Amino acid sequence: MYLLTSKHLCTYNSYFFAAKISTAAIKVTANNARSSYRTYETKDKKWVAVGALEPKFNSTLFEILGMDKNMADMYADAAGITAEMEHIFKSKTRDEWMALFEGKNACVSPVLNLDEAVQFRHNIERANFVKEGSRCFPQPAPRMYTKEEFKKLMCRL
Repeated sequence: MYLLTSKHLCTYNSYFFAAKISTAAIKVTANNARSSYRTYETKDKKWVAVGALEPKFNSTLFEILGMDKNMADMYADAAGITAEMEHIFKSKTRDEWMALFEGKNACVSPVLNLDEAVQFRHNIERANFVKEGSRCFPQPAPRMYTKEEFKKLMCRL
């Protein structure tokens, strides 16, 4: 059997320890000051989630937002960059942002309500919900696949 899950099995802080990032950096993120790992409200009062933890994702994020920044800037002025990103994200609707980030490696995704989550393309492709009659239920995770099912799924992604 093959195992595939969209749930993260590692804790957020384990990334810091594995990367040997300083405790000062951990304190910045522990109080949600890390601008590249949080949610932002958009123009239409909806939200986007940002999880750009690695430099390559971060640089793509800043490029799309039109910011001339890098990861070092986040630690030097975390509050300032977060405020700037809050302002930028409020300039467009959630769907406008998702169109800009589509196909880009920036780790930005929409925050969806329950109805939207069921209809979301990635959830449909991964069969994350099961329909039974008129009701819809989340697929249990982790999900086990046979070798053939796993190959078919990997070809679709």
